[in-house]
Parts: sequence; C-alpha cells; structure tokens
Amino acid sequence: MFSKFHIGDTPVCHCGIADMTMEHLLQHCPIHQKLRAETWSADTPVQEKIFGTLQSLRCTADFIRSSGVPV
Repeated sequence: MFSKFHIGDTPVCHCGIADMTMEHLLQHCPIHQKLRAETWSADTPVQEKIFGTLQSLRCTADFIRSSGVPV
C-alpha cells in the first residue's frame, strides 16, 4: 500500500514479516489474526474481501477501520 498509495511511512508492515499489502493485511498479518477471525468466520479469499458482495465489502471496511491501519 505504501508503494501504490503512499500510505504509511515505510512499505514494511508493523509486524516486520512482510510488506504492507492489501493481501498481507487481509489474509496474513499476525497482528490482526484475532480481528480477522472475528470478522470472517470462514476462510475467505482475498478476492471476495475486495471484490465480493456488498456484505463482504462491509466486512472488509469494518475490518480495516477496526485494524487502525491508516488509509
């Protein structure tokens, strides 16, 4: 997200494991593992989280808002 949208001060996620990409945030970042489980009860593909139904997009928006990641 840093390289495409210049969000944040560095391309590296706060977890230090990977760059902060939408896929990393929505699927893999250990910092947000609990929030992911609370937001999506089943394993949901990133494509569904970004391009899915209105309900899916609401879940994604709520997740991002709750994560505290600046956008």
